[in-house]
Amino acid sequence: MELRYPTSFQTVDIAVFTPDNKQIILCKKKGSDLWQFPGGFADPKSMSLEVDAIREIKEETCVDIDYPVYIGSTLIDDERYRGTDNAIKTALFCAHMVKGYPKAQDDIADAKLFHIKRIDHTMLVNKHRILWEMLKNHLTSERKPATISVTNRESFEIASLTSMLSRICGRIDAQSGTTIKEHILDPQINMWWANRKSNPNPQE
Repeated sequence: MELRYPTSFQTVDIAVFTPDNKQIILCKKKGSDLWQFPGGFADPKSMSLEVDAIREIKEETCVDIDYPVYIGSTLIDDERYRGTDNAIKTALFCAHMVKGYPKAQDDIADAKLFHIKRIDHTMLVNKHRILWEMLKNHLTSERKPATISVTNRESFEIASLTSMLSRICGRIDAQSGTTIKEHILDPQINMWWANRKSNPNPQE
């Protein structure tokens, strides 16, 4: 008999802000009356969780985002795995909208923008209330990637993209972007890079 170890399934959830940092996207799954952060399972063939976050937002809300900033991770009390040895652990990211407007698709029944100050945890599904607390703690901490300036965020994004691609591209010239443009392999990152080049200052 083959031994099977308990499995931790990796997911991503994303708090997507408007450029002015005043609103975020929340989604409602089909058959639910409560809201939650957009997200989904990580793809075992993707290059990173950031790539998964970019893909999930596009698939569920039709929105293109800038490069996601990692906030933290946590165990999720997902009803599908209660009473089993398996569980879900999610990585929470924040990002900004750069193109498009929330429109529900895939398994999403509704996708809307909510003013950050008007969100109450009782609006959210139980399993995502811990993510709301993580986001609030993040926004009140000294590190605030969700509200940094465009110039600093641009530098952060280039540095993150450079680091992420270095494994497949070798030495990356972050100043010119030549190697990134010529050798990029992941279509989601390719889309992100094209958006950044066409709209380098999304907050302006």
